[in-house]
Amino acid sequence: MGEEGHCHHSTLSKQCDRRHNKAHCLYTGSGEPAAYFRMNISVIICTKDRHLELSRLINSLNVQTLIPDELIIIDASVDDDTGTHVKGSSELSRYPIKYIKSSPGLTKQRNIGIREAKGKYVFFFDDDVVLDSDYIRIIMETFSHLQGVQLGGLTGR
Repeated sequence: MGEEGHCHHSTLSKQCDRRHNKAHCLYTGSGEPAAYFRMNISVIICTKDRHLELSRLINSLNVQTLIPDELIIIDASVDDDTGTHVKGSSELSRYPIKYIKSSPGLTKQRNIGIREAKGKYVFFFDDDVVLDSDYIRIIMETFSHLQGVQLGGLTGR
């Protein structure tokens, strides 16, 4: 199958494994497979002195119906508590976590994250949000319906 293609029931178990060649299967609201895409999703979280809030966000990423290919955490905290929590989270994670210590500054932290990201699609989340389990899947389905349309950003509630 090429870069993009359709997913059929007979190939679902063989080709739409969440981690098969970094490919993911999107589903319609009825649970039917919609499309087979290479997602290459990077999630970037910039944080400073909020390790408990960050842990809740990481937990909500771990239960996503469409998991990211990588998580990049840019930490400007004064202490090492965040790094310790991230290390513990990475052992239970369903995706690789890259932890980077940085000096403060949200724009600077985001730019570091963008430089490190390998994904075609980049998500920025504030460190104090908790995502619904299908948040990433819904956003990616939106992208899949906008073929040929350039889109700079989406937001959720």
